[in-house]
Amino acid sequence: AGSMTTAALVLHVNRSDPLHAEFCMQLMNMSPSQYKSYWSRLLFAGSATAPLYLDSQQQLLERVMQQPNAIGYVAADADLSKVRVLGYLSQGQWQPVSK
Repeated sequence: AGSMTTAALVLHVNRSDPLHAEFCMQLMNMSPSQYKSYWSRLLFAGSATAPLYLDSQQQLLERVMQQPNAIGYVAADADLSKVRVLGYLSQGQWQPVSK
Protein backbone atom coordinates (compact mmCIF):
# COMPACT_ATOMS: atom_id res chain seq x y z
CA ALA A 1 0.00 0.00 0.00
CA GLY A 2 1.51 3.32 -1.09
CA SER A 3 1.18 6.49 0.92
CA MET A 4 -0.87 9.30 -0.55
CA THR A 5 0.69 12.76 -0.59
CA THR A 6 -1.48 15.72 0.29
CA ALA A 7 -0.42 19.28 -0.40
CA ALA A 8 -0.14 21.58 2.59
CA LEU A 9 -2.96 24.03 3.14
CA VAL A 10 -1.10 27.30 3.70
CA LEU A 11 -2.81 29.54 6.25
CA HIS A 12 -2.10 33.21 6.87
CA VAL A 13 -3.38 35.79 9.27
CA ASN A 14 -5.28 38.68 7.71
CA ARG A 15 -3.18 40.84 5.37
CA SER A 16 -3.88 43.86 7.61
CA ASP A 17 -2.38 42.10 10.67
CA PRO A 18 1.16 43.38 11.44
CA LEU A 19 2.16 39.74 11.92
CA HIS A 20 1.59 39.14 8.19
CA ALA A 21 4.03 41.92 7.28
CA GLU A 22 6.56 40.54 9.77
CA PHE A 23 6.21 37.04 8.25
CA CYS A 24 6.75 38.40 4.73
CA MET A 25 9.73 40.56 5.64
CA GLN A 26 11.50 38.28 8.11
CA LEU A 27 10.93 34.81 6.66
CA MET A 28 10.23 35.42 2.99
CA ASN A 29 12.43 38.51 2.56
CA MET A 30 9.66 40.26 0.62
CA SER A 31 7.27 43.11 1.26
CA PRO A 32 3.63 42.04 1.68
CA SER A 33 2.86 43.35 -1.84
CA GLN A 34 5.80 41.41 -3.31
CA TYR A 35 4.56 38.30 -1.50
CA LYS A 36 1.06 38.80 -2.93
CA SER A 37 2.55 39.14 -6.44
CA TYR A 38 4.64 36.01 -5.89
CA TRP A 39 1.50 33.99 -5.06
CA SER A 40 -0.35 35.53 -8.00
CA ARG A 41 2.36 34.26 -10.37
CA LEU A 42 2.24 30.76 -8.82
CA LEU A 43 -1.54 30.66 -9.13
CA PHE A 44 -1.46 31.90 -12.73
CA ALA A 45 1.07 29.19 -13.59
CA GLY A 46 -1.19 26.61 -11.97
CA SER A 47 1.58 25.42 -9.66
CA ALA A 48 -0.04 26.33 -6.33
CA THR A 49 -3.30 26.58 -4.47
CA ALA A 50 -4.15 29.99 -3.05
CA PRO A 51 -3.20 30.55 0.57
CA LEU A 52 -6.12 30.99 2.93
CA TYR A 53 -6.29 34.23 4.93
CA LEU A 54 -8.05 34.04 8.30
CA ASP A 55 -9.29 36.90 10.46
CA SER A 56 -7.26 36.07 13.55
CA GLN A 57 -4.45 33.96 14.94
CA GLN A 58 -7.06 32.08 16.97
CA GLN A 59 -8.96 31.12 13.79
CA LEU A 60 -5.69 30.04 12.21
CA LEU A 61 -4.80 27.81 15.17
CA GLU A 62 -8.29 26.26 15.20
CA ARG A 63 -7.99 25.46 11.48
CA VAL A 64 -4.55 23.88 12.02
CA MET A 65 -6.03 21.73 14.79
CA GLN A 66 -8.89 20.61 12.51
CA GLN A 67 -6.92 19.90 9.32
CA PRO A 68 -3.85 17.66 9.47
CA ASN A 69 -2.38 19.18 6.27
CA ALA A 70 -2.73 22.82 7.41
CA ILE A 71 0.30 24.95 8.21
CA GLY A 72 0.52 28.55 9.33
CA TYR A 73 2.30 31.08 11.52
CA VAL A 74 1.37 32.86 14.74
CA ALA A 75 3.05 35.13 17.26
CA ALA A 76 5.42 33.56 19.77
CA ASP A 77 3.04 34.25 22.66
CA ALA A 78 0.18 32.20 21.14
CA ASP A 79 -0.98 29.02 22.90
CA LEU A 80 0.72 26.28 20.90
CA SER A 81 -0.09 23.39 23.23
CA LYS A 82 -2.53 21.73 20.78
CA VAL A 83 -0.50 22.05 17.58
CA ARG A 84 2.84 20.72 16.34
CA VAL A 85 5.50 23.43 16.15
CA LEU A 86 7.87 23.05 13.21
CA GLY A 87 10.08 25.99 14.04
CA TYR A 88 10.26 29.64 14.93
CA LEU A 89 11.88 32.89 13.89
CA SER A 90 14.67 34.21 16.10
CA GLN A 91 16.32 37.49 15.10
CA GLY A 92 15.18 37.01 11.52
CA GLN A 93 16.50 33.45 11.24
CA TRP A 94 14.41 30.28 10.94
CA GLN A 95 15.10 27.84 13.76
CA PRO A 96 13.66 24.34 13.25
CA VAL A 97 12.41 22.49 16.31
CA SER A 98 14.45 19.32 16.63
CA LYS A 99 12.62 16.09 17.38
